[in-house]
Amino acid sequence: MKYEESQEFRQSRVNFKNMIQNLADMYPYGVDEVVLVECIANSLDARASEIEISFDPRRKILAVSDNGKGMTQDQFEQYHDFAMGLKTRGEGIGFAGLGAKISFNIAHCVVTETRSTSFAGASLWEFDEDGSLGWKAIPLRHSLERGTRVEIHFNDDAEIHYSTTEDIKQVILR
Repeated sequence: MKYEESQEFRQSRVNFKNMIQNLADMYPYGVDEVVLVECIANSLDARASEIEISFDPRRKILAVSDNGKGMTQDQFEQYHDFAMGLKTRGEGIGFAGLGAKISFNIAHCVVTETRSTSFAGASLWEFDEDGSLGWKAIPLRHSLERGTRVEIHFNDDAEIHYSTTEDIKQVILR
């Protein structure tokens, strides 16, 4: 039987929730730890000499800030594209925010702020009503001289395996 030709253009449908879960399943540890480690890895890829990590256990907000090179406007746009890989071996920002993307297994939104020599921007990234992962530009909330800040807002029922500075250190050392 021959498949009939059609002039109708059809779009592929992406089940973002399944894709995000499949990415998280590639790791041997919990999503909360993957998010932390991947955010730190992106900071290192951006050649940060300082990385600040904070976690508010009451509000369940993880923030990773760095003084790396920040993202250009093109990189910032691509960061929100689920399948973009922006890393050239040893350079770049990694697999376009893998930690932020994986966080959507247990987070309801991600706020990203970045400043490079040519661009400054911020976004709020979340699922919309139909299950699509979308983002919008927002004003910068923190003063970054240069670098990137990623703020993960975990779901209230998310199981987070760290709450203290010592817990975070142990995750990093593992």
